[in-house]
Amino acid sequence: MTGVNVTRTVGEMVFVNCAKDHQFFSQDKWDSNSTDNTLSARCKPNKHFDVPASSLMPKCQAKCAGVKPLPDASFKLELDTSKSSATNEVWQGGKIYYKCKDRLDGLKVRYY
Repeated sequence: MTGVNVTRTVGEMVFVNCAKDHQFFSQDKWDSNSTDNTLSARCKPNKHFDVPASSLMPKCQAKCAGVKPLPDASFKLELDTSKSSATNEVWQGGKIYYKCKDRLDGLKVRYY
């Protein structure tokens, strides 16, 4: 955050970013630019800033590109597009699902 521990006047802006360059806000919808990964906040007359309530404050998370890693061809796996998007980014902690190319491959379970 720029200007930490600096006295601000009513109407002045502060700009909040994630501390680590490889992280992004999980949401960036509270100011006029939803793609800059910066939360802009104005100092209000009550000496608070116009930011989301702490319960709604976005988290700083890493995200992977939309291109998914391909398993080695010998594994006979493909992306399971019913559970994973082929193009969307994956947020930190998210999962990518794969499935067997041939439905007869995979785990064999024996019940006794």
